[in-house]
Amino acid sequence: MKTLQNIHRLLIALLPLAGLSCSRGDTIVVGAKAFSEGYILGHMAVLVLRHDGFDVDEQFGLATTAMRSALETGQIDLYYEYTGTAYTVYAKGTDQSVMTDSARVLDAVRRFDSTQHGLIWLAPIPFNDTYALLMRKDASARERLATLTDLASAINAGRDLKVGVDAEFYERPDGWKALAARYGFPERNIVKLDAGLIYDALAAGKIDIGMGYSTDGQIAALNLIALEDDRRFFPAYNPAAVVRAELLARQPGVRASLERLNRIVTPEAIRALNAEVAMQHHDPRKVAERWLREKGMLGPAAPQAR
Repeated sequence: MKTLQNIHRLLIALLPLAGLSCSRGDTIVVGAKAFSEGYILGHMAVLVLRHDGFDVDEQFGLATTAMRSALETGQIDLYYEYTGTAYTVYAKGTDQSVMTDSARVLDAVRRFDSTQHGLIWLAPIPFNDTYALLMRKDASARERLATLTDLASAINAGRDLKVGVDAEFYERPDGWKALAARYGFPERNIVKLDAGLIYDALAAGKIDIGMGYSTDGQIAALNLIALEDDRRFFPAYNPAAVVRAELLARQPGVRASLERLNRIVTPEAIRALNAEVAMQHHDPRKVAERWLREKGMLGPAAPQAR
């Protein structure tokens, strides 16, 4: 009798936890990294999933490592990450022949995350949002700088060129310090700025070179040029939804819903959308929703298998 009473008490104690687990299991929490493209992709995922009948919450605006930690610990169920970031920052990969090859780096991070963390990489969106060091076109012509090797030679020759980077890029294993080692940059005239201020500083002539991303809308808008990475330092950065395996087991239709985006998000499209958010200061959710409706992504869709 005492045993039965103990079992009864245990079941009563576990009921609230079971309720929380069921409630959490029915809701997909989507994350988004804290920059224009991260927000756009995150809103696209939320909008498409909701359209397809899923219950979705948002957890937007975390930095790279915080977002990754939230995914690993189950605070979020998915977010868009970049293959090169995962390979160098999380898997600690250093093989240059792997990280600069889109197919090989994707295979590497898929194997790492599926075996080590229970995370699944869906098919990547077909654009490469790699890091770039940018200059104004007139300054590039005047200084005769077209490649990162040219820049290294100029700095080593003592030319007074200010380079703007943000704190994350400065420290990352695929960022400034490793880049400097590969190209032979000295630690000179580095200006640390918030990422959002680098383009303003470039446009105003307060810095000569600035860190950016190859899909940024500001590149064309501000008449900038990316210096060629002629030693192939930067990894391939193809974005893909990284999803907790337990979510896909529970709701397999999530995969088909998100991979619908892969057919329409081209490099040209993401640059235009990034420009709307970064240059015209439009709400990324509204930008994503308007564009998806224009593409017919939020119209009637076939029911997804759950």
